[in-house]
Amino acid sequence: VRRVAAKYPKIAFVFGSGGGPADPNMSVFDNWIQEPAYLCGMLAGGMTKSNKIGIVAAMPIPEVDRLINAFIAGAKSTNPNAKVMVSFINSFFDPAAAKEAALAQIDGGVDVLYAERDGVIEAAKEKGLFAFGNMSDQNAAAPDLVVSGPVWNMDPTVSYVISQVKAGTYTAQDLKDFSMMAKGGASLAPFHNVQGKIPADLLKKVQDAEAQIKSGALRIDINEGQPQAVN
Repeated sequence: VRRVAAKYPKIAFVFGSGGGPADPNMSVFDNWIQEPAYLCGMLAGGMTKSNKIGIVAAMPIPEVDRLINAFIAGAKSTNPNAKVMVSFINSFFDPAAAKEAALAQIDGGVDVLYAERDGVIEAAKEKGLFAFGNMSDQNAAAPDLVVSGPVWNMDPTVSYVISQVKAGTYTAQDLKDFSMMAKGGASLAPFHNVQGKIPADLLKKVQDAEAQIKSGALRIDINEGQPQAVN
């Protein structure tokens, strides 16, 4: 993409990348949705009965690790005694492996799961446990059990780029801020019919934290280090 962009400097290129932008015409974006991941962790920490929470994820790379670490931090904020188990399946898409890893965590006492990858919600559904989706609203996969999940909304990023191109003011930049909650690029998935199962005091804490994130009063640290197997 960088090589092609350099050959066509009058065309605006926008690329999903963990690297930086390239002058004059290649911008970058990424899944900066660690803020709602933190809020989901808060919910998980307050909803676990066993104090054991499971995360099944793709692989230890920055764009995955920052979501996991934010989720863990959120869980610890509402439940300092919680232990968070992390399993990597070393694939972006292997539902069977993800389900197997989730079932192994459940056998180890986990009673709430963060489905960073497809397959985990299926395991939660089989065992009747609460789960959190990732990237989009996945409540339909288990309407009575999927509590929420961090949602990535590309509209602010795309709209901004189009407006810049139309105005003739487009320049290469890191579009990170447009994938965060303050600009509408990230959000919590709706609670749907699970909302009544969330303790009222916990829900209030999460809603207050969400408002503080949007206003800038609460800043969620970006930690891209590889999480431990048990946190």
